[in-house]
Amino acid sequence: MELEKREIFRIKDIIGNLLAYMKRMKRAWDLYSYFYDMDIAISRIYKALKEGRSYMVFVIGNVKVPTDKILKKYGFKHEKTIYRRIPIKRIPWENAPEIIPCIKSKTVSSESIIIMIKYLGVDLL
Repeated sequence: MELEKREIFRIKDIIGNLLAYMKRMKRAWDLYSYFYDMDIAISRIYKALKEGRSYMVFVIGNVKVPTDKILKKYGFKHEKTIYRRIPIKRIPWENAPEIIPCIKSKTVSSESIIIMIKYLGVDLL
């Protein structure tokens, strides 16, 4: 009887680890898909802008990704980044992303407005 309980707990532990791994893989895939789509979009935006002094503005939520450095790869020059706190919004300031009672995380509370320029003859990195 005791051995059966241990096996049940071991199986539950294995299943829990497997579910956690699957969740991490889904998150990794979501991130990959996001950056893949952004790569295609930014490439097309760059081609569509006129040569000379064309501006592109991106508004990004509070993320820890150096978006201005990524955009330079495409031939844009960083002009300015404006940081602003979002004083009023329609979605709640906190939510339960994993639908686990009593565990909440903060939603986007600030944003960066990144202004990039497409200059004629910008050297690509």
